[in-house]
Amino acid sequence: MGLRRRRRRGGAGGARPGGGSRGGVPALLPLLPLLLLLPAGGGAKYVRGRISTKEDWVFLTRFCFLSDYGRLDFHFRYPEAKCCENILLYFDDPSQWPAVYKKGNKDCLAKESVIRPENNQVINLTTQYAWSGCQVLLEDSVRYLSCASGRSFRSVRERWWYVALSKCGGDGLELEYEMVLTNGKSFWTRHFSADEFGILETDITFLLIFILIFLISCYFGYLLKGRQLLHTTYKMFMAAAGVEVLSLLFCCVYWGQYACDGVGSSSLKILAKLLFSISFLIFLLMLILLGKGFTVTRGRISHAGSVRLSVYMTLYSITHVVLLTYEAEFFDPAQVLYTYESPAGYGLIALQFLAYAWFCYAVLVTLKRVPEKQPFYLPFFAAYTLWFFAVPVTALIANFGIPKWAREKMVNGIQLGTHLYAHGVFLVMTRPSAANKNFPYHVRTSQIGAGGDTGGDTGGPGGFPFPPPQGYGNVTFISDSVPNFTELFSIPPPGTRRIPHGTEAAPSRRHRVLLTFTFLDTECAYDYLFVYDGASPRSPLLASLSGSTLPPPIEATSGKMLLHLFSDANYNLLGFNATFSASLCPRACSGRGDCDPQGRCRCQPGWGGPDCAQPHCRTYCQPHGGACNQATGRCECQPGFVGRACDLALGENRGGGRWYNVSQGDPDFPPRTAAAGAVLPRAGALYVFGGLDLNTALGDLVLYNFTTNRWSRLELSPAPAPRHSHVAVCWRDALVLSGGELAGGALARDVWVFDPLRGGWRELHPQNGTRPPGLAAHAAALVDDWLYIFGGRTAEDVFSSQLFRFHLETWGWERVVPWGGKPPAAAGHSMVFHPPSRTLLVYGGHRPSTARYWGARGDLGGAVG
Repeated sequence: MGLRRRRRRGGAGGARPGGGSRGGVPALLPLLPLLLLLPAGGGAKYVRGRISTKEDWVFLTRFCFLSDYGRLDFHFRYPEAKCCENILLYFDDPSQWPAVYKKGNKDCLAKESVIRPENNQVINLTTQYAWSGCQVLLEDSVRYLSCASGRSFRSVRERWWYVALSKCGGDGLELEYEMVLTNGKSFWTRHFSADEFGILETDITFLLIFILIFLISCYFGYLLKGRQLLHTTYKMFMAAAGVEVLSLLFCCVYWGQYACDGVGSSSLKILAKLLFSISFLIFLLMLILLGKGFTVTRGRISHAGSVRLSVYMTLYSITHVVLLTYEAEFFDPAQVLYTYESPAGYGLIALQFLAYAWFCYAVLVTLKRVPEKQPFYLPFFAAYTLWFFAVPVTALIANFGIPKWAREKMVNGIQLGTHLYAHGVFLVMTRPSAANKNFPYHVRTSQIGAGGDTGGDTGGPGGFPFPPPQGYGNVTFISDSVPNFTELFSIPPPGTRRIPHGTEAAPSRRHRVLLTFTFLDTECAYDYLFVYDGASPRSPLLASLSGSTLPPPIEATSGKMLLHLFSDANYNLLGFNATFSASLCPRACSGRGDCDPQGRCRCQPGWGGPDCAQPHCRTYCQPHGGACNQATGRCECQPGFVGRACDLALGENRGGGRWYNVSQGDPDFPPRTAAAGAVLPRAGALYVFGGLDLNTALGDLVLYNFTTNRWSRLELSPAPAPRHSHVAVCWRDALVLSGGELAGGALARDVWVFDPLRGGWRELHPQNGTRPPGLAAHAAALVDDWLYIFGGRTAEDVFSSQLFRFHLETWGWERVVPWGGKPPAAAGHSMVFHPPSRTLLVYGGHRPSTARYWGARGDLGGAVG
């Protein structure tokens, strides 16, 4: 039999092959050209072809007609010598089409016998049957019967009708045909089979909804990126939503084109199915990764886990491609089949249940390791348990529970609704405004490597255990940043996890307490964690922490440590997670030595310093620039070389665009912040004055000599009062200093000059002009003999937007009013002079809307060290 047909759509009856358990990954993309070449399946609204066969009964097409509006219009043409052929119209009653199709025990007459003549189900293609519209045509001396007519359909409900051709007892069939099957005249129904009604409207509605979801997810992603919370799993969610939008767009284009011409483009439909599958599998992969804790409680997946995921996703992709191919090549167009009525379909359902079992196991393991994440994982697990079961259950119900004349439109709506539920739930659960305990992402993207599962030491000097250095779990302190919250934590004895408002000591006053942070997430510049060396907030402050940057280990030498966590009500994150240990030696010898009973470290070979934290100089000294002093453990640089490793040549352009460690942990330069200094070229040194050690303002002048590669401290009198947050510039090889916050909290507005040749300070008393108020955290730049000062914080805690300048020769102040309007008020910014353009450039700093705790002790947002 030769058969050529132009087909409209697959006879499988599924809204989208892939059904309730649709899936796909980018691994499907290389197979896209192959899939697009697959033929469209099944019967059609517009059918045209030619039949030439020895058989006496063949199937032509099928269509689901409405009860009152269905119509078949046809045009048949065959040689009069082949007369007489019949058009047989079967419907889906068990006594009709199911009783004759693929029934080997029935011949042509038996198949015609089930037809009910009273229903006009037979159209005799002869001139004797007026309704057939047949007439004789003569072409090339050959007489043809050309039959053009139509037939309306009426029944108690929508029904599938099957069109067959017969000539019982003849010499076979030979016929050219063209049929148009319609349901009414409306754009939304005319070209659609009754089981497809509403699909176009449904797809358009869901397309608009998913576009909204995708735009909202992009906006949320923008907010999360600003907070360094835009993790890989959220990007996968955005990708899944975007691919879903593309899939629905192609579906709408296909169905819109089909509504116009009754044919559509099979390639568009296959592309839409493929994109739908890719979106599903991206989302499925994201759920499994979240279940395993990826980007929530851990920063990476193990190699074995990655291999298992790759194998599963590859298997799922291959199975789905087999399913699409099976539907296109092997589904019988004479039967109303659903995509999952195939071995590959049942295989996908099995893989879906396997994915759910994997998801359950991953969530349970994650909760066992990190019970603090229950507020997120419990609703997450409950919500997506429904989703996992909805997908295969929909497929099973579609196979066995939904009438075939309504299945396609119902399954289409259920599938899209299931996808909308999955995306909507995730969008709600990850909205940035809900970033509290039930929010999944509390680790910054910049910290994502800190959460690996690594082992740790099981014991340490002094009898305190060393907890494993994990980002999550096995911790001493676990605190959440909750609204209007303030709590005190003291270092508890071994075995106690958390003791608020208490004072517990180390084994003795000789012991040191070492606090190591494995996780920190507080609202930067709003929520703070203060760490004290002692049992009282009046004890020396060791660190003031805010934001998400992990500080180095913090050590208390008093045998006690107090932590004070403050959180306001505006925006609350997870808080902090830390471990502690106690030892007689500094920093427990950093794990690189043994602690003797006198509290001294016996360092391992290659390490030195009081805490064994400094590599011995023989491990890093550059032989061309210096030599290792075995006695001091420091590099002694040759002339012209500086730096901790003597690797920076001052007289040559060897920098190469990289940073060099010039000094680290030098006892002559105590840790400080908010200091100010400048390089004085003729003196060959960097001069730094003042600063804050988190407890007191400093008043020392410290210099780094580039020739000797050494720090030294100068105690001079007279000298500026101790201060921090001041400014300093180099003028004529002298150090000029102005402003800053004094030890008592007052703000200075004086100007001092240090001349290294004279070796002393001199205060420049202004002679005239408009002096600026006392300022701190301002910025300064030198322009000729003028010292320009911009911005800063005043004594009233108001950010300034004023610009002043001080003439270093005449000692006079002036207020400068630039063109172009009022500049923004700022503090903590920087300012430089650009000589070619004669321009002052201002960068960064705080604005009045962003600064909090400015001026409070410990407001610096980082540990000093």
